[in-house]
Amino acid sequence: MKWISSFIFPVFVLWITACGPRAACAVEPLALELPSAMEQAIQHNLRLAQSALAISQARLGIDDARAAFTFQITPEATGSLGSENNRWQTGLDVSRKFSSGAKVSVGGRVRETQQTDGESLWRSSIRIDASQPLFSQFGPLIHLEPLRQADDQLMREQRTWEMQKADLLLDVVKTFEDLISLEQQIKSDEAFFRRTDALCRLTRAREAQGRSTRVDTLRVELQRGQAEGRLENNRERLFTRRRDLAELLGLPQDTPLQLIPPPLPDIETPTPEEALQTAFANRLDYAQLLQDYRARRRAARISKRRILPDVSLIASAERYDEQDSFSESTRLAEESWTIGLSGDSDLFKRRERIALRQAELDEESLRQLIDIKSITITREILQALSTCRRTRSEAAIQKRNYQLATDRVTLARRLYETGRVDNFSVTDAEDAFIKAEIQLLEARSAFVLSGYQLLNTMGTLLEVPGNLKPNGYVP
Repeated sequence: MKWISSFIFPVFVLWITACGPRAACAVEPLALELPSAMEQAIQHNLRLAQSALAISQARLGIDDARAAFTFQITPEATGSLGSENNRWQTGLDVSRKFSSGAKVSVGGRVRETQQTDGESLWRSSIRIDASQPLFSQFGPLIHLEPLRQADDQLMREQRTWEMQKADLLLDVVKTFEDLISLEQQIKSDEAFFRRTDALCRLTRAREAQGRSTRVDTLRVELQRGQAEGRLENNRERLFTRRRDLAELLGLPQDTPLQLIPPPLPDIETPTPEEALQTAFANRLDYAQLLQDYRARRRAARISKRRILPDVSLIASAERYDEQDSFSESTRLAEESWTIGLSGDSDLFKRRERIALRQAELDEESLRQLIDIKSITITREILQALSTCRRTRSEAAIQKRNYQLATDRVTLARRLYETGRVDNFSVTDAEDAFIKAEIQLLEARSAFVLSGYQLLNTMGTLLEVPGNLKPNGYVP
């Protein structure tokens, strides 16, 4: 066993030496800027890809609705055995429905009846049937409604998908900025920990010399412990947020990322009137509400039509012949035709009248919801503009405060090293510096996010197809 272990150990060392550099190259971090991260999320986010399936299903719904107006070919084959005769029949029908509600069917039949005495009777025919609903069921308003509903459903799913993309981009921006802030904060925390550790050692030495008190030492040790705890906490937060960003981008969660800090956005804040005009022309949730209102108005018109009598015009014509042989029956020497009216409905139409009243109430409810939504959008736009102005001003203020805190802590350290101030001045300046840095990072992230939120509130964060916007759906 000794010789086996002496052989395996050198081989293991050689394998580690050979594979180590290649393994290190395999985990090279992926460099990402914010625009490329946003594009990556749109292309590869798993939840967004799953939501896109609803659009494909809605398109199939349109195909299904259109299928009702295509040619239908129906073959027929029947056979029966009986004590008096045996009967066989084959045929083929071609039919089509039209947007007016009319239905036309053309078909041919061949029937053979075998008698008990061994003789056969052949019957061949060609028949045309047509029906046209009148009054309550007449016209495209009634019969194209399933197709219109399918179109509405497709647009609803497309708008939902576009809004999900916008929400995804906001999540990417927030997570990206959180990571940039955490990375910067960890670097600052590491430097802060090194400074407090050096200050702690210096204070202990001075306490041993009698030049400092035990209170001073405990104060510095407490600050050092707090710095260490904050550093570990931020490292854990960074680990979690990196996995969150990888999930948003559709990447494996252990993908190493190297994020490139974006510059502060140069956003021109529009006037409230311009922002409102842009929002009402681009907001997809507003467009969906207008489309729902249009559908409710259409439903009210359909309900009003259904109060009318349910009557249909029916016509048919047939050419046929019955002979002892198939060839003779194909002469189709005989003909017949019919035309008439049919109807079957409740005379008082109570349920239809109730449905009409319900449809009118639904239409009025949607109209009021549009007014409410208009007020809501106005409030959201004004809040987004205010937030954008506030975060811009806050970022500038925190930048100045950070510079002041930097100058203060630098001066405090120099005075303490020369013995001109006690360590309380240093620890107080260090606390103020770390708070100013955190506030600066938070203000920067808030400013970046507020710009994208303003674009999203106005409906211009993403370019969407024009037919999904409110312009085509103003009631």
